[in-house]
Amino acid sequence: MVVTDQLHDALRNFYGYDSFRPQQRETIEHVRAGGDALVLMPTGGGKSLCYQLPAMLSDGLTVVVSPLIALMHDQVSALQRAGANAQYLNSTLSPMESAQVERQVADGSVRLLYVAPERVNTDRFRALLEQRYPSLIAIDEAHCISEWGHEFRPDYRVLRRLTERFVDVPTVACTATATPQVQRDIVDQLDRPRMRTFLTSFMRDNLTLRIVEKRNATKRLAARLRQLGEGSAIVYSQSRNNTEKTAEQLRRAGIRAEFYHAGMNGNERHAVQDRFLSGKTPVICATIAFGMGIDKPDIRLVAHLDMPPSIESYYQETGRAGRDGEPSECLLFYTKGIWHTQQFFIRQIQDEEERRQRVNRLRTMMSFCEQQACRWSTILKYFGEQSGSTECGHCDNCLGGEPASADAASPRLVDPADPPGPPGQDAQQPLSPEEDRLYEALRQERSRLASAEATSAYIVASNRELSDIARRKPRTIAELIEIKGIRHRKAARFGQQLLEVVAQHAPEAAAAVPEESTGAIQMTLDAPPEDWQQRFNALAEWRTATGADEQCDPSDLISFAAMRELAQSPPATREALAAVDGVGAAATERHADRLLELLGGRAATPVPAPLAALKDDSDTPSWQISADLYQDGHTILAIAERRMLSPGTVASHLTTALRNGLDIDLKPALPSTEQIQAVRRELGRDPDASTADIHDRLDHRISRPELQLTIAYLRPPETTGS
Repeated sequence: MVVTDQLHDALRNFYGYDSFRPQQRETIEHVRAGGDALVLMPTGGGKSLCYQLPAMLSDGLTVVVSPLIALMHDQVSALQRAGANAQYLNSTLSPMESAQVERQVADGSVRLLYVAPERVNTDRFRALLEQRYPSLIAIDEAHCISEWGHEFRPDYRVLRRLTERFVDVPTVACTATATPQVQRDIVDQLDRPRMRTFLTSFMRDNLTLRIVEKRNATKRLAARLRQLGEGSAIVYSQSRNNTEKTAEQLRRAGIRAEFYHAGMNGNERHAVQDRFLSGKTPVICATIAFGMGIDKPDIRLVAHLDMPPSIESYYQETGRAGRDGEPSECLLFYTKGIWHTQQFFIRQIQDEEERRQRVNRLRTMMSFCEQQACRWSTILKYFGEQSGSTECGHCDNCLGGEPASADAASPRLVDPADPPGPPGQDAQQPLSPEEDRLYEALRQERSRLASAEATSAYIVASNRELSDIARRKPRTIAELIEIKGIRHRKAARFGQQLLEVVAQHAPEAAAAVPEESTGAIQMTLDAPPEDWQQRFNALAEWRTATGADEQCDPSDLISFAAMRELAQSPPATREALAAVDGVGAAATERHADRLLELLGGRAATPVPAPLAALKDDSDTPSWQISADLYQDGHTILAIAERRMLSPGTVASHLTTALRNGLDIDLKPALPSTEQIQAVRRELGRDPDASTADIHDRLDHRISRPELQLTIAYLRPPETTGS
């Protein structure tokens, strides 16, 4: 009861609220007890309080990863006004300001530190956290970590290194839009198998959903806006040009409206946003980026002049309406012609699996628009929630209204109740009580081994590996190695101790191992695959060169994960090569013999020396080590893998090397000629554009590391003369 009183006192003192919203208190108590939490609450549902309040009541450091700089600024400002010691580290700070925040973190002054995902994997940030060990990790917009999610961001993949390094630190992952398959992927990617899900209903019964045929859309929208009275509205369009046209047309109709998009400079965007928040401008015509992290409770209408590409996007954007609980409306103008418009953008995506996912989500959204069933029931079902009724009373189909257009010419649609899931998705059930006790014992043994060996707990075993051991209860080293992630070296170094814990907690499973099998196991451990890194480098070089020769995406030949698998367990036949997940048809049909030759150690051309044999000199700058490896012929990915860095960090090292006067040929690391020309055009339009702006304008069709290097290639940095 003391904890509950303390939490309510903190809620009143810091936020001025008298009561918690559904699931907030349960989540906070779970996190304060050391548990991991996946928090699924709708926009405006109070997700951030689930990690902010525990942070305020703790003397430790809470690291909050957020993709939105504007949201970081708003939340940190609000926390500081409430008396919390909160700061952020992002690209808006000068080097001097960043250094000051880092000093405050190190000396214990800061309790909440907001950072962008790309900063998490930098050497400087990792060194900072070594000085101040975090007591809680919070990840906002957690659906971005899942490649099955609608807003997958590669930068979020590096967050696993944060949760792996601080493997026993409680972690909170927050999102408003995650299907069951995305929820599973979040838990897996963060390596938190015991993460408990706290879910509030996706139903927003103060929002009325209406979808109408797209004809005279701006004129009809203006008529609807005149009926609003008090409150504000957001009007979404796909293109910047359309936001400007719509705002102009609405102004001609006597409505105070402004436009907002990424093509405006920062000062213009901030000014428009401030006028909207203050109520001076009641209507904003914007691209979808507007509204993320904006806390404006009285938005009475969210209108879409173009259909969003997925139900997740639609739910997230409409969720910006009615955050004060008052009745509000969500109006979408639909035309089946959106299929062809969206297909144009989808065709720009290079990854085949991502294209397939985008097409399926688009079909599902079109089916949602054209259906005559209850719209809220469909949304709830899509996110894995059972609807209590087939009629909500809060959508056009239940209230009666104009139907959206649909005819036989529409593309074949998929059932929105059964969205496509990832191949081989793992629907693992939570650990049983017996397995959970074994998991806890394994966790304690891992801590002991890590301390004794002066190494990271993750080096001993990840959380996912421990949970798999608890489920499968291996009796021998051979069975232990069958568990994904447990390699020969790890098994040789820590396997026996882990097996002893299993034997103690499952004596019936600790049967004696036949003598002959023990000998075979020892033989395997005596001969680990020492040359796997050389094979990996050879594959990486071949993939880059072949992709350039055949003008195709290198990942269409072999995925990164497949390269690791092939290097560690080389196949001996064409059939075995083709059976490896991630090896493309082009690779097996045209290059199988060459690949088998590389993997068999009979390479016809020299390959770079194995990176595993190279040592980092502590007196040499980190950027110099990466540059030396690159000039020795190693790829960006191979360097990142060896040095446990992100590819973006390696790319930054190379640009630093250029500034320091090193003569580096960036051409082997650049994307296709077409993509280089696209970057050149963007730099020509706006020479002062930041990397982030260009990345957005190119719709993320080029990776951030490649973009960094392309900009450095087209616009070489000035040398420092050192």
